[in-house]
Amino acid sequence: MKDKLSVMFKIIRPHHIYKNLLIFFPLFLTFYPSLDIYISNFLLLAFSFFSFTLITWIVYITNDLVDQRSDSMHFKKKFRPIASGDLNNAQAIFLIIFLASVFYLTLLSFNPKSYLAVILVYVLINFLYSVLGFKRIPILEMVIVASGYPIRILLGVTTLNEQISSWFFFITMSFAIGLIASKRYAEKMNSASNPLSSPRDVLSSYSQYFLLSFILLSFISSFISYLIYSQSLDVIDRYGANIFISAFFFLMIITEYLRVFFLNSATYSEDPVRLFINTRSLNLVIFLYLLSIISIYNFL
Repeated sequence: MKDKLSVMFKIIRPHHIYKNLLIFFPLFLTFYPSLDIYISNFLLLAFSFFSFTLITWIVYITNDLVDQRSDSMHFKKKFRPIASGDLNNAQAIFLIIFLASVFYLTLLSFNPKSYLAVILVYVLINFLYSVLGFKRIPILEMVIVASGYPIRILLGVTTLNEQISSWFFFITMSFAIGLIASKRYAEKMNSASNPLSSPRDVLSSYSQYFLLSFILLSFISSFISYLIYSQSLDVIDRYGANIFISAFFFLMIITEYLRVFFLNSATYSEDPVRLFINTRSLNLVIFLYLLSIISIYNFL
């Protein structure tokens, strides 16, 4: 029983929960007059975080069911529970039904229409990606995967019924595309030394130099968009003219990620999330960025 629970824990990719912390980001972008409001909104976002995490687990299990054949040929993914046979299809489907039931129960006490609409969009794009084969369409497949990042922020915004600049969603999307492009670059480079390391069909449609250029283009677009965002009149009216200071710390996140990513050219990291989690310098610059926007919004 203990082994089966550990297998179920493994299939939900617990380290990817960190991505769902983006749901809390709108809390940093709004000034509230009292601590009680902050606590109340934090609890709302925590509930949204839990609910959305259930959905992401369902998506991950579904993806593993669809990709079990290709995963079984991958030098790392072959150890995933379904690909390795530690969890059979019937058990995986039962787990999906259980998680969906828990999610339904959460909707009984928390069911804003805008929140549910965002959830449905997330499920739809993952259905297009995994089931209908959009993951085989060059460039579009990266855009679809990257869209999960701004969707998480949008989920937080709709939970609190707040509004943020549309520029911020473009910033997040461009940054996320840079992350996914770096993931594809790592898969491409690693597959050169180990043919079994990447059964992803779409990689044959990308050259090494295209992916490298796409990484840089995406991150540059994200930073330029941030500069435009920080100088837009509605943002200055809401947060003050000092908001542009945070652009420096945002640039630090981009440059530090690129430094760490390209540092180990022997084996590139195929998981940007793990890279962020396991790298102290990245944790530090993210902390400094969050500290800068909190300070600017509340004290400067």
